Amino acid sequence: MPPASHNNPEQHILPTTPPERALTPESVADVFSELELTPTARTTGAALVKDDTPTKSTARGTSASHSLQTGQPTRSTKPWQETYKNMYDLLTCTSMPQTPPIYERDKLASTKSMTKAEFDIAEDDELMYLVHLPSMLDPAEVIAKEMLSATPVDWKNRSNVIFSSHCLPYVPSRLLPQVIASEGDVGPWCDSTILRPALAAFRACQAKHVVAQLAEHPPHPSLSSAPNEHIIPDRVLLKDVQFLDVNEARQQQLAEVERLRAASQERDRVRVASGFKPLDRKFPEKAKDGKRPIAKQIPLLTVELKTHHVWQTTLFKNLFSMPDLGTAGQSHTMRFAWPASWHEGGDEDKLDKETRIIIQVWCQMVQQKINYGMLSSHQNTVFLIRRGKALYFSRKYAFSRTPQLSAFCHLLLAAETVKYTEKELPSPNVPKEWATLYSRERLWSSGTIGLVSGTVWRDISGRPQRGKAAAQAQVQVQPGADESDDDEE
Repeated sequence: MPPASHNNPEQHILPTTPPERALTPESVADVFSELELTPTARTTGAALVKDDTPTKSTARGTSASHSLQTGQPTRSTKPWQETYKNMYDLLTCTSMPQTPPIYERDKLASTKSMTKAEFDIAEDDELMYLVHLPSMLDPAEVIAKEMLSATPVDWKNRSNVIFSSHCLPYVPSRLLPQVIASEGDVGPWCDSTILRPALAAFRACQAKHVVAQLAEHPPHPSLSSAPNEHIIPDRVLLKDVQFLDVNEARQQQLAEVERLRAASQERDRVRVASGFKPLDRKFPEKAKDGKRPIAKQIPLLTVELKTHHVWQTTLFKNLFSMPDLGTAGQSHTMRFAWPASWHEGGDEDKLDKETRIIIQVWCQMVQQKINYGMLSSHQNTVFLIRRGKALYFSRKYAFSRTPQLSAFCHLLLAAETVKYTEKELPSPNVPKEWATLYSRERLWSSGTIGLVSGTVWRDISGRPQRGKAAAQAQVQVQPGADESDDDEE
């Protein structure tokens, strides 16, 4: 059942903010005292909540006096100065305001079809495997706790008090949309309560101190929109911005055109062998002329946003069918069949929402030439890693499970502040028989698109099988969530 607050906008309204007063160290401190939140002990492992169902017990701890149903802060029995001693406390001892309701029950539940630009990515960049790795961020979280705990907050210092407001989701929430009228309203909520707190914490750890003026911190990483290209993520977290002269930019563009031209020839060979016609593609022979330097983004990770009517409980039921036992390295690999063709009314209109979203986030990382991504409705957030032809995805982090800390951990990985070993990010478990049974030619000839049903966890009796057991599965299209039967969040 959906939280009652989704159907009653009044339950989302947060407490009235304290009266305005002169901004002094003492007055700002008083505001923090009035807004003090119940601290939340953090754990990982088996104590996981399912999906985004509000509950008083969360994967990262419990909070008996904090109502996740309303997302309202409650007064702690500890002095607030003792609750927030460092950056780690600022990211973990706060309650996240719940996602506002959508303006009408049955609206904003669809997502875009696959585009020709997404289909046209190079053959070498096509997605082949999905790897569910629930504990993906757990090793980074251990290091994150050390880093954040080593960055103290001095409540006698006005600069520290002001800076800390960037890390508390409650502070900006009253200025955000109180009803979701479009996907565009999800952006401000994710920006202000998840991404910006993570960015503020990252910069503070880089500088090794907390200051009020963000200008005193390194200018990057930073949050930005993406340029108007064929494949556009909703947000990108940038490592840097470079300014290229016209000639350098032209050479880079022509080099990319040649790479795509060579890749299309290989794909055409497979298409003809599978009974399809070669693709009709046109490549520019030269880059556009320009007179001014070009600003080039150097991205770290992409962000794709969806409303919680799109991301309903059953949307990713195939991806998350493996139970999350909280075990380090526990994973399950699934085969993904890339569409064979694209034309108006073709394969792209046959794809279920699950497949379309997977293709969307994958192509965004390919387009940006990066290996890290994030998918969020604010109600739920999943973190993604691209490695070769495989897409790894973490467990789902509900809004009540401090996703701002998870975003910080993912930023550490994207910025290579933390690097994973093979044990922490294991290679996809691909049985040898898949090379024949699930070859591209066979999948295309059979019309298979998206997740291959014989490789989904629930289709192999709840545990991964190797060798002949996996090879006996029949190739067919894995049906996605039935949009009409989804439970509303």
